[in-house]
Formats: sequence, structure tokens, C-alpha cells
Amino acid sequence: MAETVLIIEDNYVMLKVWQTELERAGYRVLTSNNSRLGMAKAKEKLPDIILIDSVLPDLDGFDVCKRLKTDPKTAEIPAIIMSNFDNADDHRNAMNIGASAYLIKYNTMPERLIDMIKYYTYLEKGDEPPPRMPSGKLIDMEQRKGDLLAKAGIISPNHLKEALKKVGLTGITLPQALITTEAVTGTLKDQVLEFFYGADYVDLSQYLLDKDAVNLVDADFARHFSVIPMRFDEEKLVVAMSDPMDVEIEEDLRTRLKRPIKMVYAPEADIQKAIAIYYGSSLPMEEVMAEIERAKKDGKLDKEEDIMVGNTPVAKLIDTVMTQAIAMKSSDIHFEPRSEGMLVRFRIDGVLHDMQVIPKEAIAPVVSRIKIISNLDITERRRPQDGRIEMKIREKKIDFRVSTTPVALGEKVVLRILDKSVALYGISELGLRSAEEKKFLRMLRQPDGMILVTGPTGSGKTTTLYAALNYLKSSETNIISLEDPVEFTIDGINQIPINSKVDLTFATALRSVLRQDPDIIMIGEIRDQETAELGIQAALTGHLVLGTLHTRNAPGAVSRLVDMGVPPYLLASTLIGVIAQRLIRKVCDNCAEIYRASPDADLPEDLMVLKTMDLYRGTGCDFCRQMGYHGRIGVFEFMEISNKIKKLIVTGADTMELTELARSEGMLTLREDATRLVKEGVTTWEEMVTVI
Repeated sequence: MAETVLIIEDNYVMLKVWQTELERAGYRVLTSNNSRLGMAKAKEKLPDIILIDSVLPDLDGFDVCKRLKTDPKTAEIPAIIMSNFDNADDHRNAMNIGASAYLIKYNTMPERLIDMIKYYTYLEKGDEPPPRMPSGKLIDMEQRKGDLLAKAGIISPNHLKEALKKVGLTGITLPQALITTEAVTGTLKDQVLEFFYGADYVDLSQYLLDKDAVNLVDADFARHFSVIPMRFDEEKLVVAMSDPMDVEIEEDLRTRLKRPIKMVYAPEADIQKAIAIYYGSSLPMEEVMAEIERAKKDGKLDKEEDIMVGNTPVAKLIDTVMTQAIAMKSSDIHFEPRSEGMLVRFRIDGVLHDMQVIPKEAIAPVVSRIKIISNLDITERRRPQDGRIEMKIREKKIDFRVSTTPVALGEKVVLRILDKSVALYGISELGLRSAEEKKFLRMLRQPDGMILVTGPTGSGKTTTLYAALNYLKSSETNIISLEDPVEFTIDGINQIPINSKVDLTFATALRSVLRQDPDIIMIGEIRDQETAELGIQAALTGHLVLGTLHTRNAPGAVSRLVDMGVPPYLLASTLIGVIAQRLIRKVCDNCAEIYRASPDADLPEDLMVLKTMDLYRGTGCDFCRQMGYHGRIGVFEFMEISNKIKKLIVTGADTMELTELARSEGMLTLREDATRLVKEGVTTWEEMVTVI
């Protein structure tokens, strides 16, 4: 039986590379991205060896190792602490708490790690350890790491090829080339930099910061230098900064605070979001409200010239609300007129939260100000209007899609937040199982045919399609997308905004696109027979077509297209695969606890097995706003179109028959995939039955 390795690591890139290489070497790999669930998994699964990152949310790697070594169940399991700090004190501390080894991550290639694992697992069994593998011919470290990223599916082979070409032409480093060619973007970019250079990356959204630590540095200093204290590590203060190589700031902090500093790396935008949350906005809401009251007394609240100016109390209020919403990772802001005033609500992880009430005297100025900055008609109050706002926070551009509609007590305004950095997820960041990721990549490598993504509004279809386009784009392909509207602009892709007012529908745009010599076409939504037939024709004539449909599950997409009038024989010859998906809330890592469902819990019949298992739930904390959930993850249903399924489609089989055959060929339904996440402690059964 293969030996089992448990990896506790919060950097997705590191985790994925190590997992891929260890599985290639024949190991069974368990993973966890946080300390408490990692320890729970260690006690439940009893792996042969544990790899622990030294910097983790909540407990750090040293605390995790210490607790595992003092627990009788896990005390004898070899543990290796992996760190980016080549520090004698940390090395000595690791040995003192019982770690088998202390390795520097960015210097440790997979061959060396496998060597160490073999050595310590053999020692544990009392066997003679095997001889060390010879180092062989020296390989360029950067290119070797680039190959590892491609093997792990973090980047595509095309991305690596383009980046290496840029290295040869310009002389820049491979990590710089991967970033400039947009092979890696967003949080993935920062994790890749840690993988190459070793500056410990932290995802601040996964940490509950120690308020005593935060209060050691004043807000103005934190904002100006983009630093924020996170927690105490014995006598050291752990500080996140956007440039951990800036020794002057580190020395300044050490002198100011008269204590040793441990620097970690976080993106500047994430640090500024954390500053907004922990220090408050630069202008507190109470101060804004006080200014509005003064303006009301002076009779200036409703003056049009005041509403137009950007430094008035109303303008400051709206800026504060928008900044706060971005910092809290909201997807929407709702301004709702009520009898007592205007209620402001944020949608976070798919759920609306009441935030504050704006005095009713400010309702009209607030709506007018939003209309002005989104180029809407402030005199029109009887009809719905749509607009757009662009806001810049530091170097990051955020778009807001604005919608107003008349209601009984005035006008309701909703702002949809479009964070452009979120659009460029890699396929490896979507949360797919290894088998599903391989299926998806296999579909995308087909030269022609149609791939469909289905699900309701807000289920993450656009994110999945953008991840696919980001994987496929290269200097050798012409990619054209048809979108209504274009939510995010992506370099290297020709994006066409649908505009029905000028008769630019999906169907008319698709006819034009076919004369633009495309290799890959993305159809934002297949709404009617004409669009469906043109998409099928494009797939038949040598194009790879990606599109979305609104259906409950993957097999239902076939029935929907047949109902639209697409002949089954054409569908069978062009369809490559269908992906159905939903988004489900994750248990908050910071307050997660293990429990058993009570015998009288009202579980659905297919989930009764959960009563015999250890389950996870969040108890509620400041980090998750007492909800017990933080963040969301995708639930997927992949139906690859095999020859048997093609034959069934041609016969006009219904959704049930297609589902049965697809399941017999290995497809997990949405409910089965969600049940897996419940068993793994990622979500709860209550959340699952609400969404699926």
C-alpha cells in the first residue's frame, strides 16, 4: 500500500506542486490549507509523515507541530517543518518541539523532498534508509520550477513556452515573464512569486488579525507604507508588507516598537483592504453622518451644485460605503428606501447583511449622487436605469454595474461589484478535484467542438469560462468572446459587448465573428434557437466553442438544446462536454469545530450516513461576522460526451437516461460532489441542502 503524506500548507501553488510530484512518485497525498483542519485530518487519517508550513492562518506551523507531538495518536508520526526563513533560532526551535527536519521551501526541489520523506519514513519503520538519489546534472532552477508549474496544471504548456520566449528576448526572469504575459494573475501571481523567491506569502483574507498587534502601528503609517501587523509569534511581531525586501521599513518598525519583527508578504491591495477593516475607513461613518446633519441644517443637502462636487458629505458617504464593501469582499451593494431611512446591505458569500441605515433626509441626495457618477439621468425617477462606475483603489481598478428601479418609497439602487483581478482565475484555482481538472483540460485541448457551462445566475459560470479562456489564449490563437455585458476586460481576447438597442444580438454578432477567422469562440449565453444553431455550425466547421446555458444539471443541457430545435445528431457530433456548477459557502477556518449530528437531526434520506461521521461547522467569530462561514467554493458536475452518450443522444434519450449512463461512466452529480465536501469538512450539510 502506498505511503500517505499529509501536507498542511496555505499557498495553493506550493500545495499543488508538491501534491502533483508526490503522487507521481507513488505517494497517497492528503492536503489541508489551514492548521486546525490539518490537525484534525492528521488524527483521523494517521498519515506516515506530515509536512507543515511554518506560517499558517490561526496557529503557525510550530504550534501545529508541538500539538501533534504532544498528542498520543500523532506523537510518533515524523513531521517536517517547511519555511522560507533560513533562521538558526527557528531551526533550533523546530528540533526542540520534535520536528524531524526543518527545510527551506524555495531551496527544496521535489527530488530532495522525496528523499527526505523516504529517509524519515524508513527510519520510523526501523528499516535501513535507502541511499540518497544522486543530484545528477545541474538544471537551471527557474526553468525547472517552470516545468513543475506546468506539470501541476498551474500554468499551461503554452504559457510556459510564451514566458520562456520572453525571457530569451528581454533577459527578464521567468517569474517576471509569467506575470507580464499574464500566465499568472491575481493571488496566483503572489503565490508563484513565493514559490520562486521564498518571501512567505499570506492570504490576509484567511487570517483573523490580533487587534493588540494591529494597534501597535498607527493607521497613517500602515496606510502610507502598506504594512499591517498580524499577530505575535512569541516575542516577535509578524507584520505583512507589500515589499518584504524593504529593509528600511523593517528596521524602522523594529526601532519604533523595540521588538524583533518577522516580515511576510501580502499584495498591496489586500493590505489596504485589511487596513480598511481593522483601522476603519479614512473617514468614519459617524463623521460622515455628522457632516450630513450639518449640511442639512445649512440647507445645502439638496443643492445640485453640492451633489456634483466630490468632497461633499454625500459623496464621502458613498465613497466610504463602496470602499467598505470592497474591503469585505462583497459582490453587491443594496441601497433600499425604508420608512426610517435608506438601508444599506452588502451581499457577502451569497447572503445579504444589513450594514447601516442612512437618515431619510439623505436618501434623495444619495440616489442623485450615484446617478451622477454613473452617467444616469437624475431627473428620471419613474423608469429603471442602468449605468457603470469605475473606481480606483491604489493601482487596482474596480467596476460597479449600477441598476436603479422605482419602488413604493422611492428608488432602489443596486451596485454589482466587478473586481477585475478576480476574472483571471487559473483553472487550478477553481477548486476542482484532480480527476475533474484533468477532464476539463482534456476537453479544452480538443481542436474543435462545443463545451457548455450550466447553472443559475451567480453560480460562477463566467469565472469558469474566463479561467478556460485564460488557459487557452496564446500568440498563436484568435479568441473572440460575445458577452452581455463585458464584465471584465482580458488582454489577448477580443471581447464583443452585445447591444440589442443597435440590433447586435448574440446571433448577429456570431455571424460576423465567423468571418473574423476565429480559432476559439465564447458565447456568453445561448438564449435562442438561432444562437444555438450558429454555435453548433461553428463547432462543426473547425472552431472550439464555449458557451453557457441555464439548466439545473449537466445532462439537462442536451434536452434544453433539443427543445430549442437543435437536431440530436448534430448535437452528438459536436458536443465535447457539459459542466454544471453551483457556489457553496465554506466553513470558517478560524472557528471550525468537529461535531456529530444528533440522532434526531432532520437529514435527507441520502445523507443519513453523515450521522455516523465526524462533521465540521463554524461556531461564529469576528472573522466570519458570526456566520460560521467564510468564502465560497465551486460544486461541479462534469459530463464528458463519450461514444455511448453520443449514441444515446441520437436516440432522443431524456435527462434521466443520460444521467444514469454518465454516472455509470464516473460522473459525480452536483449532490454527490457537495456531499463529498461535507464529508471533507469544507461545508455543512445545512448549506448543501440549501444550495443543491
